[in-house]
Amino acid sequence: MKFKKFIIFAPSYAPDSGGIGVLHRLCHLLNENGYEASLYPSFKTTIIHKESWLRPLLSCLAGAFKYKYLRPFKTKSGLNTPIFKGNRRAIGEDCVVIYSEGVAGNPLGAQHVVRWLLHKPGYNYGLTCFGNSELIVSFNESYSMGFSLPLSKMAKTILNLPFENLSYYTSIDALPMRQRSEVAYCLRKGRDKPLIHDASQAILIDGLSHQEIAEIFRRVKTFISYDSKTAYSIFAAVCGADSIVVPDPGVSLDDWEPQVIKRYGLSYGFENIEWARETRPLLMNEIQKDIDETVNKVHAFVGEVNSYFPCPPYR
Repeated sequence: MKFKKFIIFAPSYAPDSGGIGVLHRLCHLLNENGYEASLYPSFKTTIIHKESWLRPLLSCLAGAFKYKYLRPFKTKSGLNTPIFKGNRRAIGEDCVVIYSEGVAGNPLGAQHVVRWLLHKPGYNYGLTCFGNSELIVSFNESYSMGFSLPLSKMAKTILNLPFENLSYYTSIDALPMRQRSEVAYCLRKGRDKPLIHDASQAILIDGLSHQEIAEIFRRVKTFISYDSKTAYSIFAAVCGADSIVVPDPGVSLDDWEPQVIKRYGLSYGFENIEWARETRPLLMNEIQKDIDETVNKVHAFVGEVNSYFPCPPYR
């Protein structure tokens, strides 16, 4: 069977960005499992409104200049992530371009588009701009709940590529809970939420390296995340800390994470701390199951892509 070539529209690798990390990792996994994939260095996209078009346009142009000329594109050492060498005209009917949900429209003009929901559509920018006939794939089941587009298809495969940086996080050499007292926290995508703890007495992990964060997680008693979907909440639980997720306004526990097993070790709000402690020993088993299923998920994803976008015949 002839499989399509995958082109992943991705920013330069950044170790502290989970979204960027999984885009690069998908490229690696596709190549390592018999498919052909490359990264296309992304540039800033935006939605232009009739009423207010100048500022978004200037911001987009400035961002494109910065990404192209001021920031050399980086890949992660050890990953099989070649950079696409052609121009946009070389993206033909045998190619599928993968965009994340934060990309506006179809900037590469691809005939076949997969939209990978790495968060809920509109969460980061308030708006979405997807095209027609896209195959929409969710990273997490909760990201696609209640979302549909009449002229596109929601894939059955949940393409969750878990925990790229898990190797940093372990309970080995971690302090026992009775010796812990400190608090750490992160803001990230929850930076607009009001603080509900004393920040002057807590450690902000934003901007720190994975090695530094892991060392903090192994000694603090409590980690508070204002970002409700960051993997750092899971990493903190793996290291033995009480991991608290500050709820999003109007989002219930079931809406935040429908699957109970995905909540192991995590307390959504402060009222579920005891349950999080009780289920924390089960967390690593679920993580390992996700890791073991990763390759199967990639093959299932490719199968859906080729069913939705039939490959052209050999000529």
